[in-house]
Amino acid sequence: MYAESGNTKKSGELFEEIFKMPNVKFENMQALYYTYGDFQLYHKGSELLAIQCYKDGLKIQKNNSDQIMLYKKLKNLAERKIARNSQDGEAYGILGFAHQMNNERLEAIRCYEKAILRDPGNDEYLSAFCDLRLSLN
Repeated sequence: MYAESGNTKKSGELFEEIFKMPNVKFENMQALYYTYGDFQLYHKGSELLAIQCYKDGLKIQKNNSDQIMLYKKLKNLAERKIARNSQDGEAYGILGFAHQMNNERLEAIRCYEKAILRDPGNDEYLSAFCDLRLSLN
């Protein structure tokens, strides 16, 4: 409600307080990351922070509707970044991560290969690529 009324500062403070609460149930964390990601994207204008929130939510790995929404949001953002710049290694890395978290290993490997070609010094992409390739054997 604060964000909708233009008070993004108060909204941000409330999100930070919620994340610090010790009694937030684990099963609610994905929804919280999704909502906070949307807040970052649509109210704060930070695609970078939104992507990080969506990735953090996907790492929780609970096969539910929140997982699906996080996957779709992250995939769409990565695909939009690729449409804007087909040489964006980070976008392919984000897409690879989304596929990896969605247990789509072959597609994740393809994306990480593209990410490595565009950003050859990135250890994160190389490590994920190697782990995925080893998991296929």
